[in-house]
Amino acid sequence: MPFESSIQALQAFPSRALLETTTRLEHLVKRRGVGLITGETGSGKTIACRVVVDRLSPDWHPVFYVAFSTGSSLDTLNAIARQFALPKYYRRADAWTAVQRQITKMVIEKQQHPVLIVDEAYFLSDRVLDDLRLLLNFGMDDQPRLTLILVGLSELDRRLALAAHQSLRHRLVLRYQVARLQV
Repeated sequence: MPFESSIQALQAFPSRALLETTTRLEHLVKRRGVGLITGETGSGKTIACRVVVDRLSPDWHPVFYVAFSTGSSLDTLNAIARQFALPKYYRRADAWTAVQRQITKMVIEKQQHPVLIVDEAYFLSDRVLDDLRLLLNFGMDDQPRLTLILVGLSELDRRLALAAHQSLRHRLVLRYQVARLQV
């Protein structure tokens, strides 16, 4: 069945929306920035991410995927830390520091550029969104070391328009609303 969530990325129906979304995501990874992909349920946001991930070399672009986004800031940072094969932390600052160090190690020592995909990001609390923004701070912001892709329903874009998220919104290299499939 062409629209099941278990479909392999390479077998996804190549709709205009899918092709546009994957092209934009690939550009984002090259730019090493922050991207926001929104759309209605079933519009193909996650499959577009899967298509792009399948095209990336894991040697150069290790991908980390987090879909747990309903917890506290510490819970979310620990979910990210787990993706980086780091232990569980009991203090938010320790988890944040460990993840940032791991990213730096990957970039400097291994010459890699990690990609972090946070799916269902519309569930993220304001505090978690701010921690993700802070996670991007390297060398006084002159060294983009992490590509961050926030994926969620359209309401996430509206939330980021609030004054509280202005700093994160200004970092967006990509902001794209996935169109519904048209036949």
